[in-house]
Amino acid sequence: MAEKFYAILTNIGKAKIANATALGTKVNISTLVVGDGLNGGYYNPTEDQTSLKHQVWQGQVNMVRTDEQNPNWIVVEAVIPADVGGFSVREAGILDDQGNLLAVGKYPETYKPVLANGSAKDLYIRMILEVSNAATVTLKIDPATVLVTKKYVDDTVATASQNLDNKISSHIQNGNVHVTPAEKDTWNSKAAGNHTHPNATQTISGFLSGPDKKKLDDQVILNTGGAFTGDVKIDAGLTVRLKVKKSGKDSNGKFTTVEWRRKKDNTLFMRSVLSIPDVNGNYQTDTWSIYNAAGTAVIETVTWTLTYDADGDFVESS
Repeated sequence: MAEKFYAILTNIGKAKIANATALGTKVNISTLVVGDGLNGGYYNPTEDQTSLKHQVWQGQVNMVRTDEQNPNWIVVEAVIPADVGGFSVREAGILDDQGNLLAVGKYPETYKPVLANGSAKDLYIRMILEVSNAATVTLKIDPATVLVTKKYVDDTVATASQNLDNKISSHIQNGNVHVTPAEKDTWNSKAAGNHTHPNATQTISGFLSGPDKKKLDDQVILNTGGAFTGDVKIDAGLTVRLKVKKSGKDSNGKFTTVEWRRKKDNTLFMRSVLSIPDVNGNYQTDTWSIYNAAGTAVIETVTWTLTYDADGDFVESS
C-alpha cells in the first residue's frame, strides 16, 4: 500500500493554539526538526507525540505565513544548509520557543547529502498546518541567520515592483501635481494673447511671479520721479515694466544673482547679489545695486541682512 504523507497538530499544539485564541496571545514558532523515522523507516505520527522518533537535525524556522488561498493554513518553512547532511528525512516537527512539539509530519523519504558524498545541496522543508485561527501563530527567529528560497525572493521583488509601478502611475495621473496636455494647451494659447499665468500677480508695473512680486513689494522702490531710498514705494504713475533674469546658480540650486531690466530698452534697473553663505548654504547678505536711467552707473547700493528660521527657510531681511 502506498504511503500517505501528512502533518498533524499534537495535543500540546492544539492546547497552546486554543489557549492563545482564548486569551488573545501568540504561539511563537521558532524551530523545525527532522528525523529519519522509526528504526530507519516510516511510521504514522500520533497526536500524543512529544518528540520525533529519531531526530537527526534541528534548525531555525525561516518563515511562517498564511497560505494565500486558505487563510486557516499556516505554512512553515526552513532550510537545511548544504554543509549539513549524511542522513535521510522521513519525519519532521515544529517546536515553539519553549521547545514543545506543536506539530509532527510524515515526510517523503529524502536523502540529504554532504560534499563528502560527492554532492551537496540546500534542502527546503515545508510543513502546512490547518488551524482555526491563524492570527494566533507567529514566528520568533534570529534574523541574522535566516535563509530564503528563490521563489520567496522573486515573489517579494515582483510585489515591490508592482507596488512601485502603481504608485508612479497614480502620481503621474494626479491632476493636483501634474499639468495635463489639455491644460498645457490652454495656458499656451493664453500666453499667446494678452494673458498671463494664473499664478502670476498683476502689479502696476506689469505681471510678475509670486516670489518676484513679494520681493519687489517688500523692498524695491519703483519710483520714476524720485531717488531710491530703500523704502517701499510704488508710484501710481509708473509706466516702467521690468523683466527678470537669474544667474549664478550654486551647488544647491540657488541663483545668486538677479537682474531687473527695463522691458522697453533692456537697460539695467537693479542687480541683486547674494553673498556670505553659512554652513547650510543659506546666504546672509543680499546687496542691491540701483542703476541710472541708462543702466550704466550705480546710483545707490543697499545691503540687506537675511534671516532664516530653524528649518533654513527665509524669514525676513533687514
